[in-house]
Amino acid sequence: MKIIWIVFFIFFPVLASANSESEVEKFMERFYHQFNSSSDPGSLKGFFAKSPVFQLGEQPAISSDENFAPRMIEILRESMGVADFPYTGFSTDISNISDDGSAALAVVFKRAKSKNKYQKALCSIFSLAKLKEGWKIVGWSMYGTTHESRCTWA
Repeated sequence: MKIIWIVFFIFFPVLASANSESEVEKFMERFYHQFNSSSDPGSLKGFFAKSPVFQLGEQPAISSDENFAPRMIEILRESMGVADFPYTGFSTDISNISDDGSAALAVVFKRAKSKNKYQKALCSIFSLAKLKEGWKIVGWSMYGTTHESRCTWA
């Protein structure tokens, strides 16, 4: 019986970590598809914590307005020309998921064409937290660039 408990305590954290990685991966995939669609920006509200922080290039954005995240999604979609040139894929280059319920991801949204040469790739760092309702975006820092290879992660 002792061996069963020892094995359980050794492997349980590994299984929990793998489960969190899978959850975060699925969360980001759902977010990417919803962001990249023509759905109502309000439908993305559930992906965000109640007080998210956005960093658009050098411009920080924070608000107490409950519709802040949907408004930011609307602005981002418009300024990045997502309706005319949707992204064709995304990759998670770095995924740091902690056992305290936090995660940091370096993600690239990619596309072959855009209305502006500096918008072919959207380089993003997402800060996530596992809240009562599941994983939520608490911070999103992003900038557009000419190619996904220009997303450099220190």
